[in-house]
Amino acid sequence: MLHVVSEPKPINMSSSPHELILTTSPEGPITAYDASSGASVARFTGSRSPRRGLALVGKAFIASSHISPITASGSIHLYNWWSPTAFHKLPVPEPVAPLTATTDGSFLFAGGISGCVYALSVPSGDILGSLHVHTKSVSCLGISEDGSLLVSG
Repeated sequence: MLHVVSEPKPINMSSSPHELILTTSPEGPITAYDASSGASVARFTGSRSPRRGLALVGKAFIASSHISPITASGSIHLYNWWSPTAFHKLPVPEPVAPLTATTDGSFLFAGGISGCVYALSVPSGDILGSLHVHTKSVSCLGISEDGSLLVSG
C-alpha cells in the first residue's frame, strides 16, 4: 500500500515540511520514504496492515489496521511521527481494513469485514457508533473535503 503525505513535522531532517510516501503490507512494518530522494526516513513496527489499512489522523498520528496473525482479531494501532512503536492500540469488534480520519484528527472511521463502519474518537479509541451499511466487507472509505460526508464502498 502506498500513501503519500505532506509530513507536518519532519523526521530527522531540516525544519521545512516535505512529502513522504508511507508503505505497508500484511507481512511487514510501515515504512516512510522521502518522496524526493527515495531514502527511508522512518519505520513503524508491530502492525500487520491489510490493503487500505493506513490513514493520517490529523497532523500528529498515523493509524494502521492490524490483524493478529495468531488470533485473526482486529485492532487499530496509533503511531506518532517520533516513535517506531504504536503508542495506543484501539480494540475493534472485528478485523477492519479501510481507515479514514477527519482532517482535524478527532475522529477515525474503520470499515469491517461484516459490512459495518465504526466511528472512533481519537486518541481515546472509544467507539462512538457503528452502522451496518454493506452486506459484504467494507473495501474503501473516504471523507469529503469539507468533512460533511463519509463515503463507503
